[in-house]
Amino acid sequence: MSNQTSVRQILKFHERVISALKFELNCKQSQILIVNS
Repeated sequence: MSNQTSVRQILKFHERVISALKFELNCKQSQILIVNS
């Protein structure tokens, strides 16, 4: 049981990290578009 819960916590943590990275990438892409235009 404890192993499954730890895996779920890790998956939730990874989802947060991935969403944060996607947000940063979107911000950088928008900045690049503004600079190029």
